[in-house]
Formats: sequence, structure tokens, C-alpha cells
Amino acid sequence: MLALTRRNNESVLLWIPGRDNPVVVQVMTAKDGSARLSFDADRDIIILREELDGNPEYPIRPAG
Repeated sequence: MLALTRRNNESVLLWIPGRDNPVVVQVMTAKDGSARLSFDADRDIIILREELDGNPEYPIRPAG
């Protein structure tokens, strides 16, 4: 596991093999033990909160 410290408005790039563009994860705000993140990714990349993974009420499907 990689653990990083990022401040407000700082980003992490996730390069996926075979992709031209990275997924950009940016810290929008961080305070009181909570962080608000933004994700910039190609439309066919699925971004899902962990607690929803496998939940039949939230089927995984690409946006669009």
C-alpha cells in the first residue's frame, strides 16, 4: 500500500496501462479527519465507493 499526504488542491495521477490519459484525483478540501476528493477520468473508467461494490442496488456500469 502507498500512503500519501496531499494538501488542498494537490493531486495524484493514476496511470492505467494502455491508457493515454491518467485518472486525476484532487483533494478539494481536507479538514477534521475528512477529505473531499474530485476525480477526472475518461468516461469509461468506473469510480465507485468501496461500500457500494457488490451491492445489487448499485450495479456497476460505465457512465454515458
